[in-house]
Amino acid sequence: MNATEFNSVEEYVTFVLEEVLKDEQEEEKTFSKEEEEEVKNRLRALGYLD
Repeated sequence: MNATEFNSVEEYVTFVLEEVLKDEQEEEKTFSKEEEEEVKNRLRALGYLD
């Protein structure tokens, strides 16, 4: 009897690892307001923003 949608332990481990990696990738793309302001300040100092 299969109590989950996974047919094997390997399928389950693959699913979990993909979810963890997906979450980490999404987090990497997000900047806090403070980080965003710091980047803007650096770009202004370099003359890229007015």
